[in-house]
Amino acid sequence: MRQISLHLSLLAILLLGGYLRYRYGQDIPFWHDEAFSALMSQLPLSELLTTASQDFHPPGYYLLLKGWSMLWGDSIFALRSMSLMFGVLGIWAGYLFTRAAFHHTGMALTAALFLAVNPFQVAYGIEARMYTLGVCAALMASYFLIRIALSKSHHERTWRRSGVYLGFMGACILAIYTHYYLLFTVVGMLGVGWFALWRKYRFSLLGYLPFLFTQIGIIAAYIPWIPHLAEQFSRVHTKYWIQDMHLTHIPGTLWNMVLGIPTSVHNFKYEALETSASLNTFFGHGLTDTWNGTPAVFALLVVGTLWLLVSLFRKGGIPGGILNAHIVAPFLGATIFSCIAKMTGSTSSVYFDRYFIFAGSALIIALAWWVFRPTRSIFTTLGILIITGTSLFALHQYHTHFTSSNSPGMAGVMKYLEAHPQRETPIIIATTLQFTNYTYYATQYRRAPLGVVHLYTPGVAHKDDLLEPIGPALKQNTILTPSWDDAGRGREAIWVLWSDGFGDKAPVYPSTWTRVERTEFNDVRPEGATIFLDYLITQHDTPTTFMD
Repeated sequence: MRQISLHLSLLAILLLGGYLRYRYGQDIPFWHDEAFSALMSQLPLSELLTTASQDFHPPGYYLLLKGWSMLWGDSIFALRSMSLMFGVLGIWAGYLFTRAAFHHTGMALTAALFLAVNPFQVAYGIEARMYTLGVCAALMASYFLIRIALSKSHHERTWRRSGVYLGFMGACILAIYTHYYLLFTVVGMLGVGWFALWRKYRFSLLGYLPFLFTQIGIIAAYIPWIPHLAEQFSRVHTKYWIQDMHLTHIPGTLWNMVLGIPTSVHNFKYEALETSASLNTFFGHGLTDTWNGTPAVFALLVVGTLWLLVSLFRKGGIPGGILNAHIVAPFLGATIFSCIAKMTGSTSSVYFDRYFIFAGSALIIALAWWVFRPTRSIFTTLGILIITGTSLFALHQYHTHFTSSNSPGMAGVMKYLEAHPQRETPIIIATTLQFTNYTYYATQYRRAPLGVVHLYTPGVAHKDDLLEPIGPALKQNTILTPSWDDAGRGREAIWVLWSDGFGDKAPVYPSTWTRVERTEFNDVRPEGATIFLDYLITQHDTPTTFMD
């Protein structure tokens, strides 16, 4: 009877996690990164691998998404459903790890519950990106690692031991082919693994061999991608748009990982930490305009996180070491990368809040461990209620802000263009990152032609010279429009689509042009960004007016 109750409780949590991801993913339009994934999945296999090598991420997710889209199609729901599936599997993996690590069913169910409702996990877990796949792979690797570390070798059959080692190897390979941040995580886990085996075997060298062979297998599987990794590493220093990292970003990241919502906590020039942005989104705009407690909250969060990490180190044993590796390794890796960049004269960085979703899953499990530390059950129950309730409230705030009615994004642009007779007018995309998004939506709106599309690239005539990655959206160089003279030549009127997100600026049109209409659409990412659609007259011989 107790087993039935346990299984029903776990099933209920998995269904809750799936429902939240489905609900909040239904009404949020695609943005650039998701459109990039969608277009990648439409490429032939050889072209997909070539394009992935020219991007900033490994190809694992794109390969799986291609297979998924061949089965279910390339609609927004179809593409996001793979992320939803791995999101639910990640909750299950978190349960498996916590139960195997701490031998506490209640703690394992609590960890699964926290993962199911955590705003950071849900918000990026609904995107057609590699985040939920990475979380699932990392937590499964942790589960197999804890089985290796805590196993009693003479009590396990050989085939079962082999399955655990192969599972760990497979999960690590999947992780490092999913996202480069997981390289930091896997290196941290390997370090904990070697330490655990040292405590178990000491100078009995035969005990280390299975883990050594596992590590050799991971390295061998990654060797084919290493030349592309080296090329991408050099490209990051010259073309990556994430600017310099500052230690003051860490409190905002921790806020998002634990109880906040993914927001533009720091702007893309990283000149200062906008501490009130995340709190405003969480509590409602207006509260922090007059409240001076934000630095104190962030300081308390940093101190609390450090205390939690130290407690895990002192009292968590090997499981605590694995969680610490998950949490700390990405911060250390991003810091080391930033230091290397500065030593080579670059201001580039790989520090970005959403990349800490993998570390966030471990931090959530650590919170579940912390909640069960008090000896009195009333405090445990109170902690579970506070964290769960706060997370659900934050999710409600997030969904209210990012619905298609409040943030229509490129979906709103396409509907607007279809609703107007000027849809045959040539369209100039003046923001490189929005070109990918537009290209995907153009494949979904097949009821009417949407005009000739060009990409405005000031002074750039070849795609290899572009700063931002265009990838699968750009098929030929002739679509590039290096100047406004080229854009307006032989045309009486044009649409110009641009965005102020990711540091982009408003285009400066020729003085002889007349802007007749400007329509604005709030974008999904980054928060606060807007897509602008301008209708311009380039020839003045025939006055033209725009009518809704």
